[in-house]
Amino acid sequence: IPPTSILRSLAYAILMAERKTIYVTLGTVIRLAGLAGLLAVLTDWFSGAVIGMLALAGCITVETIVALIIAYPAYKRLAAAGKPVPGYKELWRFSWPIMMMQTAESGVALTANFFLGRLPRPELALAAFAVSESIMRVLLSPLRNLIHTTQTLVRNRADARVIVIFALHSAVIFGGLTLLLFHVPGLRNLVLYDIMGLPAHMAEYVTAAVKISFLLALGMAGAGLARGLLIASRNTGAIAASSVLRVLAVLAVGATALATDAKNGAMVGMIALIVAFGSEAVLLLWRLIR
Repeated sequence: IPPTSILRSLAYAILMAERKTIYVTLGTVIRLAGLAGLLAVLTDWFSGAVIGMLALAGCITVETIVALIIAYPAYKRLAAAGKPVPGYKELWRFSWPIMMMQTAESGVALTANFFLGRLPRPELALAAFAVSESIMRVLLSPLRNLIHTTQTLVRNRADARVIVIFALHSAVIFGGLTLLLFHVPGLRNLVLYDIMGLPAHMAEYVTAAVKISFLLALGMAGAGLARGLLIASRNTGAIAASSVLRVLAVLAVGATALATDAKNGAMVGMIALIVAFGSEAVLLLWRLIR
């Protein structure tokens, strides 16, 4: 998976540089369709986790091949020479904070699980957080793309002002969406019971957590905007510090939950996510306006 993921990222970077993001959406559709098709076929030949791993590797490979084919004409249009090529030292200095950012992105939920497993009824706490976090990943995933949108489109201060307004619009829209879905009983029941198929005790357990998820939308929008602006300006050092802060915020929330005998794991996990992204947004935005 790693080699194909790298090639796919390079292809998408070229397409985004030409502002042809519709092909990134097409790639996602191809990946999902390929995953469904491979799962249907592989069940006749394999069993268990092997099916999932082969299907995942296969669908990413198919998506990568299509992305490379689409991106090739754009690659040919690139200038043969331009600004001096950065050296490997400069590339590592620029990239390692972004690597830390991506690691922290996945590490936040993993760190939260360390504490949820020590709460009363740990199996329910872990399962409920997994459910609420997966719902947020789907509903708020567009906010993660603020990073790519910002670093691709911002070239000057006028661009930055437009992106800031766009980020505010995005935060209001997706924060409002979570407010609507989880504060209106009919819509909340549709999501938790009908779509997710949760049993009553699990739906009641996660309700308090998803009701405050609109705060996560605000933090994710602010963090995504700030990351994108810093990457666009090639000033990524602060991103490394914010990645560490994000994990430390989760540790602080988890330790507080254990010290106060918190009972609801979904709520603890959601608060951890909100504090993590919120603290990162504050730090990075402060760095930008210095």
